[in-house]
Amino acid sequence: MGKTKQQKIGQIGEALAKKHLEKEGYQILHQNYRQKWGEIDLIARQSKEFVFVEVKTMAYAHFPYSSNPALLPEDEVTSKKLENLNKAILYYLNVHHLDVPYRLDLITIQIDVSQKKYRIKHFHNIN
Repeated sequence: MGKTKQQKIGQIGEALAKKHLEKEGYQILHQNYRQKWGEIDLIARQSKEFVFVEVKTMAYAHFPYSSNPALLPEDEVTSKKLENLNKAILYYLNVHHLDVPYRLDLITIQIDVSQKKYRIKHFHNIN
């Protein structure tokens, strides 16, 4: 069974986010870490800090003209989503016997399909 359009867009977004993090000096440890509560898109390390990254991607025919379009990728991160991400993070840390500093980041990507361009924003420590 093939991937849906949204799944393909999500994969593109995760690849762009991974590239961004690596360029910024992060070491990628895991991608698509799944647990019953949900999935952590990327797990990285920056120095001694573990960084758990949620990636949200939206594709547009053209970038929204206003600086505040009706729906941005970050609008999809609900309190329930944060709760589930935090459960998965704590589970990961527990299973791997890690007592390390960590944070939850959000990377949003807006893709302009017609222009083949994208905008990326990196929000640190969104908890």
